[in-house]
Formats: sequence, structure tokens, C-alpha cells
Amino acid sequence: MPNAQQNGDFAHDSVKTIDRKLKNNFLNGVFKDYIEWTEAACNVLKYMGLNKEIFNEVIYNKISILPNVKILFDLLKEQKVKIILINGSFFEIINKIISEVGDVDGWYSHCKLYFDDKGLLDKWDIYPTDYHNKVNCINEVIEKYNISKNI
Repeated sequence: MPNAQQNGDFAHDSVKTIDRKLKNNFLNGVFKDYIEWTEAACNVLKYMGLNKEIFNEVIYNKISILPNVKILFDLLKEQKVKIILINGSFFEIINKIISEVGDVDGWYSHCKLYFDDKGLLDKWDIYPTDYHNKVNCINEVIEKYNISKNI
């Protein structure tokens, strides 16, 4: 469990308020990096009893994809452009995008949540696709597809 300085007093706060406090702590250097911040946030979500039904409700019904993105992706696919999604948030957002725009050539996502048989958040995997690590993801794509860096 994250320490009290990292989380602050969250016993009576909403998830949104807690997220804001954690982000402020990250911006103020309380966490050594984005991964430690995400670890703290996931611990809080587990502590607060996040369940899969609520999580999916937020991802699939509260987050919207910009209008005409499917049209743009279809045009890019027609031109044989590789589409790689890099997400500094939950893996499930990648799934939502793919469900709305169709398959992509690849993706990177920051955090994959796993729920137990009762639907409660149980564990998570965190990958380095945060602010600074997106460049590493792009470099992997450049290498994988043998793309010139001089374009």
C-alpha cells in the first residue's frame, strides 16, 4: 500500500478527488516516476473496491472517441499507413478504440487491470508508456517496420 504522504487522506474523498491529489503529488515530485504514481493509483482503486462493472461502464459509456476517427483510420488504412496506438492509460481504452475503428497494426498501453471472480480489482500490470517513454515506443515501431527517421 502506498504511504500516507503519497496518497494523502483519502478515506472520505471521491476517486476523482483522489486521482487529482495523486497527480499533484506526482507533479510535485512525491513519486519517483509515472510507474510509481500508477502503482499508487491502482492500490487506491483496489482499496476502494473498484469492480469490473463500474470500470467498464466508465470506459465504454463515459469516454468517447472523437467524431470521424473511424473515417480517418479507414482513409489511413486505404493508404497502407501503419496505425500504432500509444496509450498512457488503461489497456481497456485501446480495446474501446479498436472496437470502434477496427483493427490497428499495434498498440502500447500503460496499465492492464485484472479482476477476480467476484469482479473486484485484483491485480494489474504496468508498462512504461508514460510521458517520456512514448519516444521509446515510437523507436520500437520505427525499428520493427524499418521506417527511416529522416522523413
